[in-house]
Amino acid sequence: MDFYDRHAAAYAAHSLARDLAFLWEPFCRALPPRSRVLDLGSGAGRDSLTLAARGFDVVSLDRSMGMLRQHRERGGQTLIRGDLAWLPFRPASFAGIWACASLLHLPKARILFALHEAHRVLMPEGLLFLSVKAGTGEFADEEGRFWALYQEDELIDLATIAGFRSVECGRSADLAGRPDVAWINLWARSCG
Repeated sequence: MDFYDRHAAAYAAHSLARDLAFLWEPFCRALPPRSRVLDLGSGAGRDSLTLAARGFDVVSLDRSMGMLRQHRERGGQTLIRGDLAWLPFRPASFAGIWACASLLHLPKARILFALHEAHRVLMPEGLLFLSVKAGTGEFADEEGRFWALYQEDELIDLATIAGFRSVECGRSADLAGRPDVAWINLWARSCG
């Protein structure tokens, strides 16, 4: 998280420019109006603020204090500093979880636990959306950020083992225009 704390302002400006309407719209349509949503790995708040503007009761969780400060400056309300794999919420607390480009920073050895935690805090039939970079393996980049890359079948298997059903995956292009980067988007429902 040191990278995100050191570069919070620059990263916030970079990420806030991304329009994810093609993902926000189906997520919002699939949830009851004004329901409670967890933005897991909220960063500077781009997605939290968008979901809140659409009437959802959003709780934002991130490990980086620097990113949470950026989020607060942009009007974030319920902000929690925490671990993506140890969620400080009661069972069945949320109708939806939005985990956009966050769980890829966990080692693969922890991802199943994180998915179990997501399932635990979702209401029955709750919706999970997550996105990760497509690829294979794990590595730390030159900035010190940890990355875990996935394939669709791998993510589907992990979500199913964690108790999710109606699991669907698809790919999308990188909004930053990097031709060598693709994103895997997973949609799943918690078992009721």
